[in-house]
Amino acid sequence: MKRRDLILAAPASVGLAAVFQARVAEAAQEVATNDTPVMALFREWSALYHWLNGDEALALDQALFEAECERRVEMEDRVVGMPTVTVGDFAAKVLMLTNYCDHELPGDDRCPELWAEMRALVGQAA
Repeated sequence: MKRRDLILAAPASVGLAAVFQARVAEAAQEVATNDTPVMALFREWSALYHWLNGDEALALDQALFEAECERRVEMEDRVVGMPTVTVGDFAAKVLMLTNYCDHELPGDDRCPELWAEMRALVGQAA
């Protein structure tokens, strides 16, 4: 590609960037205004996750801390089978299952419903 071609293509890329930014803003608004079951569980999970990783949790005895961690894992397991209604639901599922990207996304053996959902979103058979 020649420099002239790049210069002529620049306005189109700026337009695409604006469209992308607008879509991201729409998705964020959709997440903020839709109270789906997944988002309700995500908010509960997120509060617990941050509390468990904060200073307050340091005061818990080991048994109570482990019980709260197990409650968090149960929420993660539960969200997998919940229907995704919005793009925010799907993002919430990924954040929950990766603990805000601290871990890899669980494989098809642990979360077959999630992987089937991902394949369906890109038009592939289960």
